[in-house]
Amino acid sequence: MSNDKENLETKLNRNGIETRRITRAKFLSLLAMLLAAVSIVLPIVNRSRVQANTVTRVIKPDKDKEPKKFKSFDDQISANANELIENGRQIFRFNTFGDEKFWGDTLQLHKAIEGANLGGVGTGISPNTALNLGLKVDIDALPEQLRQDIKKDRVKPG
Repeated sequence: MSNDKENLETKLNRNGIETRRITRAKFLSLLAMLLAAVSIVLPIVNRSRVQANTVTRVIKPDKDKEPKKFKSFDDQISANANELIENGRQIFRFNTFGDEKFWGDTLQLHKAIEGANLGGVGTGISPNTALNLGLKVDIDALPEQLRQDIKKDRVKPG
């Protein structure tokens, strides 16, 4: 009760009705809590917007496909586990979780890698340097002829 007396001032107005007023300290603490709540909620909302704008490859189940029949319950469990692992690989491989906006739109890293000769900026870097710096190449995304040339050691990075 003593805390209420410290935070509220009680006065009588002209009509003799009791009014209460919040003290400045109470108002400032309420304002600080409101600002803290907003600063927590806004990044969460913004993150969901960024994730909603990312391009992801969605794996849709075939509705025309008949359900598989398994010999045992263990076979069904193994098949479901393998399917979940494959779906996870696809998500991990193709979903950027919004990073492409930072590296591509904000930093324009692709232009620095290309160099001015290829329409980018700066001197650029060689493919060998890019690989040595940790750039990953999705071999499955390359054209078949290029993959065959790489396997036969006809293409050299650098």
